[in-house]
Amino acid sequence: MESTSTTQDTENENVTTEMPDLSQPEPEQSLPPTPTPMPDTNGPTESPTVVTSPKPKNSKKKLLALLLVVLLVAAGAAYWYFQMRDTTTYAPQATTEQPATPVELKPATVAYSFLETGTGQTEGCGDTSSTTLYTRPIAGGERVKSAEAVANTRFSLYDADKNHVVAVGSSCTKGGVNTDVVWYSSDGGSSYEAIYTGEKTSGANGNDLGESISSIKISSDQGMVVIASADYSAQKNTIKMIDLQTKKTTDIATISSIGVFIQGYDVAGKTIYYYTGCLQCDGTSRDKLMAYNTETKAETTFLDQTKAGTSGLGAVFSHDFTKVLTIRGTNGQEFGAVAPYTIQEYDVAKKTTRTIATLKSEAGQRIYGYTDDDTQLPYYVDGKNVYTVSAEGKPTAMFEATGTVYEVYYLSSKLAVVSTGTYENFSVVSYDYDAKEAKTVLSGDDASTTIFGIGFK
Repeated sequence: MESTSTTQDTENENVTTEMPDLSQPEPEQSLPPTPTPMPDTNGPTESPTVVTSPKPKNSKKKLLALLLVVLLVAAGAAYWYFQMRDTTTYAPQATTEQPATPVELKPATVAYSFLETGTGQTEGCGDTSSTTLYTRPIAGGERVKSAEAVANTRFSLYDADKNHVVAVGSSCTKGGVNTDVVWYSSDGGSSYEAIYTGEKTSGANGNDLGESISSIKISSDQGMVVIASADYSAQKNTIKMIDLQTKKTTDIATISSIGVFIQGYDVAGKTIYYYTGCLQCDGTSRDKLMAYNTETKAETTFLDQTKAGTSGLGAVFSHDFTKVLTIRGTNGQEFGAVAPYTIQEYDVAKKTTRTIATLKSEAGQRIYGYTDDDTQLPYYVDGKNVYTVSAEGKPTAMFEATGTVYEVYYLSSKLAVVSTGTYENFSVVSYDYDAKEAKTVLSGDDASTTIFGIGFK
């Protein structure tokens, strides 16, 4: 509160007003003489009313009271100021910290393994062989070694999502015991570490059997990987979860089937999707897609597409798990499904199904999935062509390859990475839509070259 001053600013000039001396009696004011009224010659004669100024009374007491009020107000203001200054805590001004700009990851490399033949033998394992892990830039260039060769190991199961790559290597040790090891890369396949090693189990005939992993998938949030671990002695399978930060393994569920084939893990929906059946056998029909809720611990049938005369071959979920593509073939006269193959899409929320395409040819692989951009359009391969399908059901050719498409590793409106050819001889090609340029990434065969997926950087 500002202090009171007797100095006032009047029209930009300082005028000092002296306070009266209250110790001396105030002199009486003399009244001016009463004027003598002039006679009014135009009206009746009337004595005028004389108004006199009253004599001031108690002026000293009023001034003292006013001064006392001013002093009390000033004292109260001073007390409030000093009291609040001592008791009030002022928080420091918060500094607005600018959020870090997220680094945009882009498809950069093809992550793969290459089986090399060595010399000599390991007891029970046959000819010694080793597998080396590599990457190659999708824009073309020389291969880069990701890890030193792993002896007596073959890779057959894998998954890739953004910069995360996982692969299962089956390693043969002395005595012919195979042990599965999960290898993990957090940098798009540039380097790996072993995050899980299977255990030996005692077989029914007394022989040691290594733990066998039947499937592997990266979770929807890229924070975990789920594996299905088969126990031959008990003829059951355990779904396990590996935290990619801590590398801690947790048993999630035991399934009363030795073959469990995980199709996806939706973290937000707390659900793991999978098929069941025999392991390392041909002709397992994937008709019933099962769901396991990690919160309620309940197993249910998510989608049953059993239909006489047909066999289910698999499923692919959209990246947000709102839809799923399935494919079914016609039962042949012998073992297995044949053309025509029907690809359908199931809407999880609406619980409706629509047909995406019918493939009438046996040529090539049965390739289908969802695009890797925000549109998440379903796509399928028919011979040399890759088609996307709109919400209205209209197919659009994304591109035509020079040969039969063998596999699709990445597909968006700007980039496609596919392989063309056959099992014995294929080439991986990247195609930039904007530049209208195709580049060969690598050539190989499925017996020695296993493509894990596209690594982001």
